[in-house]
Amino acid sequence: MSESVESLLDDIHAALLTGRFAELASLTEALEIDAEALSSNNASMTAAVRTKALRNEKCLLAALRGLRSAHSRVEEITKATQGLTTYSVNGCLSVLSVKPKPGRRF
Repeated sequence: MSESVESLLDDIHAALLTGRFAELASLTEALEIDAEALSSNNASMTAAVRTKALRNEKCLLAALRGLRSAHSRVEEITKATQGLTTYSVNGCLSVLSVKPKPGRRF
């Protein structure tokens, strides 16, 4: 049974590393089912599973930071297309809108 849990933990790690986030839901469900049947009597088996779980936790946190960073960057780009943000003489935030150039007519 521990081989199955370890294999699922490896599959989750591979999915995280390659950006296959859609697979995580089904892999997590399978892991929860197999982990319930896992015995805690074997110390070496438990240590191996714990090590892989901690590795996956670090990888998940890194992936989350990356997703948040990408989301933040997309927001910055979106704001940049809306105009230049600056501060007025009074220190208030001000947006200078960018007017599109009129199209040429023939």
